[in-house]
Amino acid sequence: MSADPDAHLEAHHHVAPMQHRPSGPLVGLRILDLTHALAGPFGSMVLADLGAEVIKVEPPSGELVRFNGPFTRDDEGRHYGSRFGARNRNKRCIALDLNDAEDREVFFQLVETADGLIENQRAGVLDRLGVSYEACRARNPQFVYAAVRGFGDRAPEPARMRPGRPSIRSPRPWVASSPPPAPTRTTSCAAVRPSATRCPV
Repeated sequence: MSADPDAHLEAHHHVAPMQHRPSGPLVGLRILDLTHALAGPFGSMVLADLGAEVIKVEPPSGELVRFNGPFTRDDEGRHYGSRFGARNRNKRCIALDLNDAEDREVFFQLVETADGLIENQRAGVLDRLGVSYEACRARNPQFVYAAVRGFGDRAPEPARMRPGRPSIRSPRPWVASSPPPAPTRTTSCAAVRPSATRCPV
C-alpha cells in the first residue's frame, strides 16, 4: 500500500493500455442480443465482457430503456441513459424492424454468421415476428437459442404471456398451484428451446 494518500489520483498513469480488440475466453463467438430491460441485457453483457462479439438488435424506436435517465448534466443529445449504457457495454448495435421483410432478411443473414441468440421477450413474440427458434435453426443448424423468461415457455397461458418483472414474479413461488415439472436430461443446449455499428457506449 502506498504511503501517499493521493496515489489513487495518479494510478491511471501506470496501468496497462486498453486493448483495441476483445479479449477473453469467448473471443470468436458471435451472439445476437434481442433483449431489453434488465435480465437479458445483463446476461449478454457478461458474454461481451468475456470476449464474445455481441450484436444488439433493437427496433427502430430503440430498446425499452435506451432513453430513460439519468443523464449527465452535459449530455445534450441524450442518445442513451446511464442504465442502458451500464447494461450494454462492449456490444455493437443494429436497428432492425423485424415486421419488415427486408430487415428480417438482414437479421437472418446475421443468424447465418452467428453462434447463438439470447432473448427475453414474452413467450411467442419472436414467433409472431417470424424469427422463431425453428426459423433461425433452418438458416443455421448449429444455432443456439437461449430465452430468459420470468415464467418460462411451459407456464399456464395467462402467466406465460406476462412480462417477467421482479414485482410480478416475486410472490409467485408462494402462490403456485402446482409443483414444477421434473427436470429432463438433454444433450444439446439448443434442444432445450429455452456488419453492425458500434453501440454508443
